[in-house]
Amino acid sequence: MKTRIYILAYNDETFEYASNFYKEYVWAKVIRIKTTVLFESIIFDEWLLDNYDDWKDFDNIGFISWKANQKICINALDNVIKQLNENDYDYDIKPLYSFKKSEIDSFSLGYKILDIVFTKLNYPDKYVYRDDFIKFFCNYWITKKDTLLEYIGFFKRCKEIIDTDEEIQSIIWDDAYYPGLNTEQLLKIFNKPHYCYHPFIYERIPFFYFHGKKFI
Repeated sequence: MKTRIYILAYNDETFEYASNFYKEYVWAKVIRIKTTVLFESIIFDEWLLDNYDDWKDFDNIGFISWKANQKICINALDNVIKQLNENDYDYDIKPLYSFKKSEIDSFSLGYKILDIVFTKLNYPDKYVYRDDFIKFFCNYWITKKDTLLEYIGFFKRCKEIIDTDEEIQSIIWDDAYYPGLNTEQLLKIFNKPHYCYHPFIYERIPFFYFHGKKFI
């Protein structure tokens, strides 16, 4: 079995940092992704299919941020990957970094958007408001190649709804009240002086999609 983990960098500085940090890990490949309203989720919309030849021969594909070493133990991740390479596990998803469990109240408008999306996808009523999801970030997980291809298709269906639904479009550009980038940077990405909801919506789609599937 073979595993490839993509380390997502955003600019020259983060690319150089990650390239130096992960150079000794054979499973690691640092990539630079362009910055859009999708943030790291751009890989599911464009990069992965555009670069399919780069990962088509791997059994397991995963993702971590360029600063993953500040959030998870990389030696532990290295051991996980060794186990994946030595065993043909029957699994769908291996999360690597989790959300805080209770966040619906602080992200109520975002959940309204997600509720519209998953209702249109014929999920059960109020599906996104369940309290039993295993919540993990969209740039911290590992899956099998075929499962990743299935997820990319699902992601694109979600994005089509988000991009075309009038109610979603009327609220997704609102202020998400998130600290981080400065006003100049935000204007370049969102054409707004604040974070909009796009990246926070897309980063939650994986844990809704994988609910009920096989976790390891």
